[in-house]
Amino acid sequence: MSIRFRKDRDWWLVDTVWPDGLRTKVKMPDETTAKRINKKIEVATVDEERIWKKLRLELRLEGGVLQGLSEFADFYYENYVLSHNRAAKSKKSRLGILKAHFSSLPIDSLTPRHIDKFISARSKTVENSTINRDLSVLSHMYEWAVKRGYLDINPLSRIDLME
Repeated sequence: MSIRFRKDRDWWLVDTVWPDGLRTKVKMPDETTAKRINKKIEVATVDEERIWKKLRLELRLEGGVLQGLSEFADFYYENYVLSHNRAAKSKKSRLGILKAHFSSLPIDSLTPRHIDKFISARSKTVENSTINRDLSVLSHMYEWAVKRGYLDINPLSRIDLME
């Protein structure tokens, strides 16, 4: 856990890696609040009753930002792909494309509009079948995140594949 001040943005950031491996970044208006929240997180993660899950949800609702899609893609690759896929090299390549396109987007902010922009950008250079494979990898990553409790819904569940 760490606290740092972002001079260019004028806010404090509490950066936390939770016991289950998820990383969150919570923006705070001042140093006092950041230190208070950081202490609260430290106490919650030591507690065996798993109150840290409730605290993480509260912080997310109060304006905390789950890690970016790029960081979550790395987490997904390390914790799922390497142990479950025979074609890990192919999936890593597709995740690299997705990370490049969605690099600054928080994992819980993906919308159908973002997917439409991705499709229009990719369709200029590749076939529809390639875009479908990229979307399948992204959808599976989100479904995995939902099953593990990192997200509430999979925004790609209603997206149609290319024809």
